[in-house]
Amino acid sequence: YEEIKQYIADPKSLYPHISVFEPPETPKYPKQYKYMKSYIEKCRENKDLDESLLKFMKEYSLLGEVKDVHFMYFSLSGSIFGSPHANAGYDLLNSLPIFKPAVHGINQIKDTRVGSFHHTHKIKSLVRESKLPGYPIDMTNTLFVVGANDEQGDDLVDQPSAHLDGHGYVVLDLINDEFDNNGISIKQMDVLPPQHVVPLEVHHFPVKTLWGLGPTLDGSAYIDRPDHPVMDYLVPFIYKDFARIEKLKIENPIFLRQFMIQFTFTHITEGAETDSQLAEMRSKLFLPGSKLLEKMLRDLNVTIVKKPKNIDIQGRIFNADNLTYVIMGAYKESLLSSGPPTTKKMDFHILARGYKPVTITLPVKPGKIMFVNITLQESE
Repeated sequence: YEEIKQYIADPKSLYPHISVFEPPETPKYPKQYKYMKSYIEKCRENKDLDESLLKFMKEYSLLGEVKDVHFMYFSLSGSIFGSPHANAGYDLLNSLPIFKPAVHGINQIKDTRVGSFHHTHKIKSLVRESKLPGYPIDMTNTLFVVGANDEQGDDLVDQPSAHLDGHGYVVLDLINDEFDNNGISIKQMDVLPPQHVVPLEVHHFPVKTLWGLGPTLDGSAYIDRPDHPVMDYLVPFIYKDFARIEKLKIENPIFLRQFMIQFTFTHITEGAETDSQLAEMRSKLFLPGSKLLEKMLRDLNVTIVKKPKNIDIQGRIFNADNLTYVIMGAYKESLLSSGPPTTKKMDFHILARGYKPVTITLPVKPGKIMFVNITLQESE
């Protein structure tokens, strides 16, 4: 109650990084409540008025009569960890800045890029919060639907980006930790809790065939009829019949095949909590005499030294804003002949001008993202 009153009276005190607060009429937060602020000030001066407000909040605002409601989460091919299409769109806008004023949601496109600061920062929060009591996302209340068309996702969102099941996170500080020049093999890491993930052979949005004359292929993010394939899983999910969901998955053996590896070089991002702080750190690196960013970008490269034969590399993306190098791959059909795909190992060689090269062995598995937060050791 005291925190709510403090927020209404002075939102800046709780959100010091926010420069503009929204008025009450907008759907955005945090807000600034001009008239409620004056009421709170009166409550602070009048004890009876203050107790009356607290009583009101307990009985009505906090929904005392329905506190047994439990929230459930259902995700339909959401780009939780971005989409390469956003990278391409953002790069196009930067090359044609004249069109930027006509595009709404540029910051959303920026944050939706694969390897963005928004995602590499959030994975740290998710890993930390998943270890705390009361973490709200678990196998009793959450279900993810993921598009799985052969080696592709749903044509817009890659399979690993569309869920929160079991992604790995590891921090490598090669400045302070001893490591073998012959290579590092990752054996321990933080992993997000397991979740229910349903792979379906669907697109992101419905796809018309034969110029609209043929059948429309299903899209997971647009449920437009009662017999939509997603409904087979949504209905038992509402009733928490997860046994039924698992039975359906066995009867319809569709497997995830895509994976991602993300190397974020923390020379810039370490310590940043917001996009504005990241921008401030980067601006200092462009000052005269500062050669760190120039040195990092000139020869920074991640190459695959060793990989299993039946794995395709689908793409590479370097997010220069966040110094994140992303490699996307997929298991070929031959790796699924004996059942669900298993974990494989791949070797990656990292080279950056002014830093000691290093080879890292990482586990890869379809549907998973391996986030590697790495600080390189400067060469002599």
